[in-house]
Amino acid sequence: YIFDEFKYVPPEKRPAVWDQGGLQWRLDQGKGVLRSGVSSGFIQKYVKGFSHRTFLRTAQDIFQEFLLAHASGDLKALRLLVTEGLHQGIAKEIRAAEAGSDRLRPAFAFDAFEKPAEVLQMRHGQAPGTRKPGALGFGQVTCLLHSRRRIVHVDGRGKTVPLSPASGAPAADQAVGEGSDPQAPSVLRVPSLCVYEVSFSDPKSTWRLARIEELGDVTHAPRNLREQEQRRSRPPVR
Repeated sequence: YIFDEFKYVPPEKRPAVWDQGGLQWRLDQGKGVLRSGVSSGFIQKYVKGFSHRTFLRTAQDIFQEFLLAHASGDLKALRLLVTEGLHQGIAKEIRAAEAGSDRLRPAFAFDAFEKPAEVLQMRHGQAPGTRKPGALGFGQVTCLLHSRRRIVHVDGRGKTVPLSPASGAPAADQAVGEGSDPQAPSVLRVPSLCVYEVSFSDPKSTWRLARIEELGDVTHAPRNLREQEQRRSRPPVR
């Protein structure tokens, strides 16, 4: 469950300050900053060492590890990196690919971050219908990350299949998984809106991805991952 979904507006599409819509947008932004300040203090109370600046590196590390675990089909690693709600759909897709020996699964291979990560908002609370005596709730941090990635094709064993230099298609004779495109660009530069979540009730809880929304053109991205990233978050089964 996402407490307050951040509506990202790129700089070139933000309303002019002298318009009525622009004034209201900036007023809403100011209120959001105040709420983030309150939530930041609440998160610091329960998460040792948390700060706005140090979390930027944490956000990038988790996202990079997520892309690596997804590409290799490492469900155990993914369980530590994403919430249960996100893990269920990803695990289903990976298992389906492993069951078909004649299929290749498209995935992302991480190259680099194009820009430093940016914290957009911080929130805290409890998911509706899950209030329990003594439960402290969760903290969520929404970040904007700009990454450069390559589309790769993975077999049922999690091995990357090399592409033919001539056609850009997999060198193996197996059929490419649905949603991949041999004519797709080899490198994608994609901004991602990521929501990270941590439990206050569990001292051993670590930050995990609760939602990933791709903001750029992901027409050629792996369909299975694209659908998981762009789907509205549902309350996870914890």
